Amino acid sequence: MKTLDQIEARTPIDSLPYTISTPGSYYFTKNLQFTATSGDAISITSPNVTLDFNGFTLSSTATVAGRGVFVTGGLNNIAIRNGNIAGSSTVYPTTIAGFENGIYANASQGIPFGAFRNLSVENMQVSGCRTWGIVAYYGRLSNCTVAANGTDGLIASEGVVTACLAKYNGGNGISGAAITVVNSVASANGRDGIGATSGSVTACITQGNNTSAGSYYDLNAANAVIASTKYGTGNVTGSSIDGERRAAIDSLPYTISSPGSYYLTQNLQFTATSGDAISITSPNVTLDLGGFTLSSTAAVTGRGIFVTGGLNNIVIRNGNVAGNSSTVFPAVTAGFENGIYANAAGGTPFGAFRNLTVENMQVSGCRTWGIIAYYGIVNNCTVASNGTDGLIASDSIVTGSIAKYNGGNGISGGTVNGCIAISNGGIGISGATVTSSTATSNGQDGIRATSGSVTSCTATSNHTAAGTYYDLNATDAVVAFTKYGTGNTTGSTLTGNKTP
Repeated sequence: MKTLDQIEARTPIDSLPYTISTPGSYYFTKNLQFTATSGDAISITSPNVTLDFNGFTLSSTATVAGRGVFVTGGLNNIAIRNGNIAGSSTVYPTTIAGFENGIYANASQGIPFGAFRNLSVENMQVSGCRTWGIVAYYGRLSNCTVAANGTDGLIASEGVVTACLAKYNGGNGISGAAITVVNSVASANGRDGIGATSGSVTACITQGNNTSAGSYYDLNAANAVIASTKYGTGNVTGSSIDGERRAAIDSLPYTISSPGSYYLTQNLQFTATSGDAISITSPNVTLDLGGFTLSSTAAVTGRGIFVTGGLNNIVIRNGNVAGNSSTVFPAVTAGFENGIYANAAGGTPFGAFRNLTVENMQVSGCRTWGIIAYYGIVNNCTVASNGTDGLIASDSIVTGSIAKYNGGNGISGGTVNGCIAISNGGIGISGATVTSSTATSNGQDGIRATSGSVTSCTATSNHTAAGTYYDLNATDAVVAFTKYGTGNTTGSTLTGNKTP
C-alpha cells in the first residue's frame, strides 16, 4: 500500500490567489479563473519550485493590476510548464481586460546577471494580456506561444529562446539583449518581429511585422550574429536593418565594397561583353549563391566572380557559374573569361589572400580557366568543360573536388586530397602532396608531384596527347600505396619512386 503523498508527491493548486513559499512541485487540478482586479494570481517566492499547469488554463475576468504568474527576483531553479494563460478573450488592439502580464520573472531593481539561475519556461501559451505576455530574464524558454498581447509578446534578455511563436502582439514579438533565438517564428506583430540587440538569431522566420506607426523591423539585430534566418523583403527591414548582414544580389553587374554577407536571390545572367559580373573589393565578405546560377550570354572579357588581390576572409559558396551552357570544350566560344578569379596578381607574396574559401561551387563553360583560388581552401567543387585549366589553386588545400573535360590541366594545388580528374587536355592533378585521388584519361601526366608525396592514389590511361608524359610523374616525391598504369611508360621511366 502507498500513501497519497507517494502516489502524487506534488502539491495541488485548486484556488486563487495562491502563493508558493516552499520548495517543491506544484500542479493545477483544473482550469482556474482569477476574479480580482489587483494582485497576482500565483506568486512564487521560494527557490527550487516547479509549477506544472498540467494542461489547464489560468484566466481572468477583469482588468487586473497584476500578473498571472509572478516570480520574485533572485530565485534559483524555477520551472513553469505545460499550460495556458488567457488574460482576456479579446485580442489586441481591442484588449480591455486581462492580466497585466502573463508570466513575469524579471530581475527588477537592477539585480545582476544570474538573478534567475536555471529558470525554465516551456510549453506555455500566453495570450490576451494587457502589456507583456512573458517576461523571463536569464533563463531558457522553449515551445511557447505568445499571441495577441497588448505590447510585447516575449522578453527574454540574456536567455535562450527555442521553437517559440510570437504573433499579433501590439509591440515586439520576441526581444531581449544578449538573447539567443533559435528555430522561432514572429509574424504580424506591431513593432519588431525579433529584436536582438546582441546575441544570435539562427534558423528563424520573421516577416509581416511593423504593423503600427514607427521605424521597426522584421529583424532588428544590430549587433547579433545572424544565420539561416528569413525576414520580410516587403518590409523596410530587408533594406535598412542594421544587424542583418546578408545583402541580396538581384541584378548585375554588382560590386561588393563593404564587409558582410551577400547572397543571390535568383538565377542571374550577365549580358554585357566586358567587365566582371560580381566584383569583391572588400575584405571580410561571404558570397552565397544559394544554389542559384550565374551565367553569361556572350563572350565576356571579364570574370563571373572577381576578387581583388590582397583581401582577407573571403568565402564563395553554394552555386553554379555557367560561362556557356550551349557549347563544351574544345568548342567554347562564348561565356565568361574565367568563372572565379581570386589570384594574387602582380607577384603579390604568399598570404595575399588569407582565409580564402571556395566551396560547393560548379564552374563550367568558361573560355579559359574555371576557378583560380590562390592561398586558400577549395572544397567540394566541380570544374568541367572550361577552355583551358579547370582549377588552379596554388598554395591552397583542395579537397573533394572534380575536374573533367577541361582543355588544359584539371586540378593544381598545394595539397590535393580526395579529388578526381578525368579526360582533361593537360595534367590531371598536380600538387606538392596528393592523397586518395584519381586521375584517368588525361592528355598529359595523370598525377604530377615533382616533390612532396603521392599516397593512396590511382593514375591510369593518361597521356593521350603528344609528348613525353606519365600516369605518375613524381621525380622527387615519396610514393606509397599508389597504382599507376603498367601499360604506360610511367612504370619504367619514372625517376622518382619506381615501386608504388
